Amino acid sequence: MALDEAARAWVARWVRLAEGDLAMARLGLDSEQFDVYELVGFHAQQAVEKFIKAFLARSAVDFQDQHDIDYLQGVVRKVDSELASKIDPAASLNRYAVGTRYPGRYAPVTRDQAQAAVLLAEQVRADILPLLADAPRPRDSLRERLRQQRGTR
Repeated sequence: MALDEAARAWVARWVRLAEGDLAMARLGLDSEQFDVYELVGFHAQQAVEKFIKAFLARSAVDFQDQHDIDYLQGVVRKVDSELASKIDPAASLNRYAVGTRYPGRYAPVTRDQAQAAVLLAEQVRADILPLLADAPRPRDSLRERLRQQRGTR
């Protein structure tokens, strides 16, 4: 289904926000001074949520104001059961959406758990982005543009 310009822009906005959350999660993992892995998990969950919403927006499916990955995956299943099965493991990231952000509700998130959360988010990204083929790709991040200017990748 071809998208009109407004729909393409809406999908691109979701992708841009998802990429931003994923970048924040990666920065948290890459930093030697940062050890608040709950926030890495949170940003990984947010990235997955937004990549799924980009897919649903691309598919012209209403997803309401929902933030639960299980719910969103159920909506995806109505459109693309194969994709829903691929992204099934990402539902485990729901715990990072709220619970781990309140001290004492869960054990602290370890670096290994945070790294696993980022890997799940990256897999969802890899599964969804090809399905958004005619939606415009977000511009490279500032970090990526600086790397390109310096000739490093």
